[in-house]
Amino acid sequence: MSSIRVLLADDHPIFRDGMRLMLETDPSIKVVGEASNGSEALTKAAELNPDVTVLDINMPDMDGVDVASEIRKRGISSAIMFVTMEKSSMALRQVLDLEVNGYVLKNSGAREMIEAVRTVAGGEKYFSPAVAQLLVTRVQAGRELAQEVDGLSELTPSERKVLQLVASDRTSKEIAADLGVSVRTIEGHRARITRKLGLAGAHSLVKFAFEHKDRL
Repeated sequence: MSSIRVLLADDHPIFRDGMRLMLETDPSIKVVGEASNGSEALTKAAELNPDVTVLDINMPDMDGVDVASEIRKRGISSAIMFVTMEKSSMALRQVLDLEVNGYVLKNSGAREMIEAVRTVAGGEKYFSPAVAQLLVTRVQAGRELAQEVDGLSELTPSERKVLQLVASDRTSKEIAADLGVSVRTIEGHRARITRKLGLAGAHSLVKFAFEHKDRL
């Protein structure tokens, strides 16, 4: 059986060393590359086409979310797994929107790390138990918000995505680049969202998004 080829990307060399040693205690896993920043991670993902790319969220040059987004846009077939200390609902929502394969906390043990890599390499999803609970909480919070706010359930998937990106403090230009559409298209989405939610005022949409960002 061929090895599971893994690329590790984290700006802390001590963590990368420990992660490599931890994973390679399983003879079916081989770390084929390492990166210390986001740009390097993207370059190596394209060059090596690993079975699994392990990313931290907070890295220099490009953060892990941007790297994952580019990997998807470029059609690189690698499974993507985040190993991070971030467990806020905002961080989780960002990576889930990219349809990542796994999300594991850095304080997880060796057994869980290995299980996570083997699971995502096999085409399935893996989330640390604490993250899974956060997912349940987020879904419930989203349902409650939809009941509280008239018009929220009327948003199309594209409009909901734009609203979430507004809550992530993205400008229309940045959102357009993220979604691969024109700024005019994003401005149209924002106008329709504002109208459906019954908001008024130049900054009302941004204010609404920020106030409810953990429940969108």
